[in-house]
Amino acid sequence: MPAGTSTTWWFMEYKITVDLDNLIDEETLLKARRFLGNEVMRLADDYVPMDSGVLKDTAFVTPLADALIYPQPYAHYMYEGVLYVDPITKKGAFHDPVSGRFWSRPDTQKEKTDRPLNYAGAPKRGADWIERMWDEYGREIEEAVKSYVETEMNKK
Repeated sequence: MPAGTSTTWWFMEYKITVDLDNLIDEETLLKARRFLGNEVMRLADDYVPMDSGVLKDTAFVTPLADALIYPQPYAHYMYEGVLYVDPITKKGAFHDPVSGRFWSRPDTQKEKTDRPLNYAGAPKRGADWIERMWDEYGREIEEAVKSYVETEMNKK
């Protein structure tokens, strides 16, 4: 990659661009991308909504380090931070008192409302956790990635 170029990563539709002042080979670039993804995931951990911890504990950086994935089926719902309801019943979910589980009618596309979700651990834990984490730690992450790349390049 020529000097003075930049590389871009996307996390939950959040664009992160890091300028690279040195020549960087593909192996170092992949390592830097993994480092960036893991830093974002680590620092976002305290912002992710949490009940049992499954949402935050199952997050992962993809093998090519081009995305941070929260694979739970409710991740988008939690990230948006507003109630989605069944178009017919206008309910967010049904509750089974025997199992304690919540469920929705199969194959039903829910409608977005303007009713905000309430999060345990709010205001730190809640919607838009990547953006809110980045507001607090973005500059620190950028510096850490630059330092990581410099260290890797000095090993060569």
